[in-house]
Amino acid sequence: MDRHFAIVDRIIPWKDGMDVRFEIARDITENMKNRMETERIKEQYELVISGTNDGIWDWNIKTNELFLSRRWKEMLGFDDHEIKNEFASLMSLLHDDDVPGVQDYVQKYLKGEIEKFAIEFRMKHKNGSFVWILARGEALRNENGIPYRMAGSHSDITERKNAEENLRSVSEMQALLMQIALDFINVLEEDVDSAIHNSLRQLASFVSADRAYVFDYDWNNNVCNNTYEWCQEGITPEIDNLQNIPNESNREWIETHKLGQEIYIEDLSQMSPDDPSRKILEPQGIKSLLTVPLMDRDKCIGFLGFDSVLAIHKYSDKEKTLLHIFGEMLVNIANRKNLVMAKEEALRASRAKSDFLAIMSHEIRTPMNAIIGMTDLALMSDDDIARFEYLVIVKESGIHLLQVINDILDFAKIENGKLILEEHHFPIRKTFQQAERIYHLECEKAGLSLSVSLDPDIPEIMYGDDLRIRQIIINLINNAIKFTEKGGISVKAGIKRDIQLEDDEIALEITVADTGCGIPLEKQDLIFTKFEQSDMSTARKYGGTGLGLAIVKELVTMMKGHITVESTLGAGCTFNLWLVIRKGSMEQIFDRKKFIPSMGKPLNILLAEDNEVNILLATTVLERLGCSVSVARNGIEALDFLKEKNFEIVLMDIKMPKMDGIEATKQIRNGACGQDKKDVCIIGLSAHAISDIRDTGMEAGMNDYITKPIDILTLQEKIYHGMGKKLTDDPSPDLVSSGNNR
Repeated sequence: MDRHFAIVDRIIPWKDGMDVRFEIARDITENMKNRMETERIKEQYELVISGTNDGIWDWNIKTNELFLSRRWKEMLGFDDHEIKNEFASLMSLLHDDDVPGVQDYVQKYLKGEIEKFAIEFRMKHKNGSFVWILARGEALRNENGIPYRMAGSHSDITERKNAEENLRSVSEMQALLMQIALDFINVLEEDVDSAIHNSLRQLASFVSADRAYVFDYDWNNNVCNNTYEWCQEGITPEIDNLQNIPNESNREWIETHKLGQEIYIEDLSQMSPDDPSRKILEPQGIKSLLTVPLMDRDKCIGFLGFDSVLAIHKYSDKEKTLLHIFGEMLVNIANRKNLVMAKEEALRASRAKSDFLAIMSHEIRTPMNAIIGMTDLALMSDDDIARFEYLVIVKESGIHLLQVINDILDFAKIENGKLILEEHHFPIRKTFQQAERIYHLECEKAGLSLSVSLDPDIPEIMYGDDLRIRQIIINLINNAIKFTEKGGISVKAGIKRDIQLEDDEIALEITVADTGCGIPLEKQDLIFTKFEQSDMSTARKYGGTGLGLAIVKELVTMMKGHITVESTLGAGCTFNLWLVIRKGSMEQIFDRKKFIPSMGKPLNILLAEDNEVNILLATTVLERLGCSVSVARNGIEALDFLKEKNFEIVLMDIKMPKMDGIEATKQIRNGACGQDKKDVCIIGLSAHAISDIRDTGMEAGMNDYITKPIDILTLQEKIYHGMGKKLTDDPSPDLVSSGNNR
């Protein structure tokens, strides 16, 4: 075997400044052998390191020197030269939350309190993310058990940890959904709202959302409403602010939901300031948002969502799936609820129709029996007075039967969609007058007052279906009379100004109030329902089909309006409604030529009236017709006017202070204002169409009689007659009252 020597030069100082130089040869064969073995072992060690996917570390505990393999550094995204082989390098890369645990674990292992060294923790990658590491190792200890060296490996277990986390999260999600599903399966109908709210709380907490909510789409009214909302503590609720939101405010959002697609906004601040969604969401403090549509087959009925308010939140596919599944549960709950409601509604409707048929049978048989019975008696009677009374009963029974039949026919038309509103120009005040005249005598007989008043701002001529408007007023007055034993009924009309309409439209507001028995609060929603009455005993006590108010509501709805009722039991009812009607044209129904005599001058009219409202109404109508109007506040002033000026027409109020219209008329006819004024045309005015008053006026010398408030067609007819003309002699289509009989 070859041997190896190392030659060492030595120089030793000697006497007299002389140095002695000599060489020493040392046998280093054994050292060379050991070095070669060491290189071989190191080479094998490097091969082992490079052959595994783990990172290797070797820690000299005495000197605190640390060896970190190239792979150890690459595992964290670093090149070999980028990390120093120092213990501080390792500690600096540990996740802050894991540092205390790792330090404690290492100390316990070194003290011998832990047998095998194996721990999981997170280390920071060069790209800023964190890598899950499994560290294994073993320490070398001296005879006293004191560790002086420790080595081991690092394995990247991020994929396994993520899989475990996903599995754990999926298991928790499945458990949560299972619990929610069980809650919904067992929930009572009255507890559904509470169950949904509780589920929103659980879901929001699971995904760390700050707010969870449900919206319903109301496609009929083209709005959406926030129906359920849960907010974590400190987050402002928005449910009260998110009612009746127009769908047009964010059409893109709506269209996305209609397609069954979710809406996910990771960072609201990155959206354009002009984006409609940002304008709606930013005031709510939202930073991130996720919504999924609620789809009932192919129809979107609403949406479900999460808001992140405190911080930006990146919603994962798992969280999106969670929301979709819960959305399907909500749709099923809604369908179940609707099914129960539909079943209950069908049963209730069936009972109501059965009751209705019983009532209708009674309503038809009663007048028919009276008609047949009274007709038989009239035929058998020789007493003219008795026969007259029998025929009066026959007529009244026939009128009642006609009303029942009309209600049935109108209801049938409404049910089949065949009821059509006609439109024509008509005087609105005459419509109210006609309704009042129908029931005025009936109210007098019952000892009830009936007052009808219209706001002066209401246009004289309207364009619409006056027949149906009159039917609404008649039905409400009839209903009020039926349930009122003392006191009275008042009808008021004005203009509702808080509704945005076209320039040629107005909202006619009508109020019908009575002092009757009233309606219990729990029954008020039923009175507008077909076949329903507030109490079925009502039909037996008062009569009626139960269709009147239902028809009124349908007519009001057809006229783009709305009707409500306010009532206190024992203190009467007030029906409030409004209708959208177009303004009409006076020229369409009125011939101005009839107010201009042959001499070509406008009519001079004297209005004797003490009520300022009636004066305003009458003068407005007359002046629009081109007439010249003078006003006297009592009979004495009227006589003075006639003494000084010629008038073709005098509109004389019957009841006035100082001298009433009856006395003033008598004096005019007796020549008190001059013989040439004795034949002036005098038309009496009264708020009531009472025959005694009318007869008294005619006996005093009045030419005709008209009730207030004055409507334009009636006034034209009366004046035309008063000027010596006959309406039938010149049947101008302009003068024929509009409307069709039922």
